[in-house]
Amino acid sequence: MASGFINKTCMSCNVGLITAMCYECKKTFCTKHFVEHREELSQQMNNICQEHDILCRDLAHEFSTTHPLLAQINQWEQESTIKIQAAANAARIKLQQLLDRSKNSLDASTSKITKELESSRASNNYTEHVIKTWSDRLQELRTLLNHPTPIHIDYENNLESEIRLIKVTDESLTDLANSKSFYGWWDLAYYVVGGNKKKYDSTKTLRTGDELRFVLDCDNKQIILEHHRTNIILNLAIDIQLCVFPWKIIVLLLDKSSCVKILH
Repeated sequence: MASGFINKTCMSCNVGLITAMCYECKKTFCTKHFVEHREELSQQMNNICQEHDILCRDLAHEFSTTHPLLAQINQWEQESTIKIQAAANAARIKLQQLLDRSKNSLDASTSKITKELESSRASNNYTEHVIKTWSDRLQELRTLLNHPTPIHIDYENNLESEIRLIKVTDESLTDLANSKSFYGWWDLAYYVVGGNKKKYDSTKTLRTGDELRFVLDCDNKQIILEHHRTNIILNLAIDIQLCVFPWKIIVLLLDKSSCVKILH
């Protein structure tokens, strides 16, 4: 009777008879090489465990140390904080200056009227016209007190800046050119009446060292500008319905290096 046993050799040595088979890799081994095969697998297992331990150690070390970008973030935070604090401090100072300016202006005007009233009342020297003038001036001061010049908080429009810093602005300056109470001159080329700018002559410009004489002619309700170098005399009639008393003189310097000097 024929036997169904087939004699096979070890796939490692091709000599020894097979005694075992690895069902994972489908290889057959003799006893010696089957043991070696298991030892190889054991060594691979040891290598994997060692690689795992090293990875865990490196992960723990990597996340326990400071990332280089963290220092950059901290520096940005410190620099930004300094800029924000400086902008906030400048805004506080500017706001207080605007409030003090408004208060001081009202105090000065009120003090002047107080002295006039006390003097006239003590000397019994006043008429209906004088009383009407004082009444109008008091009403103007009351209007200024109840409706002060608006103050706003704006944001710098700097596209290169990472932070939009705030600043305090006075509407009397930002909207001055559009105000109906604004009368005067831009350089010598333009004059402004009731906030509307109109052209004189573009060849007439101010130069460094020029001397000018500015006259407030309240009695005749006009302002006069005399330019000594060119001997030009300019005058503007004022509509006191739009530009009421007391008038304020404002000099706008568009260049930070510009300056004016009051001679007398």
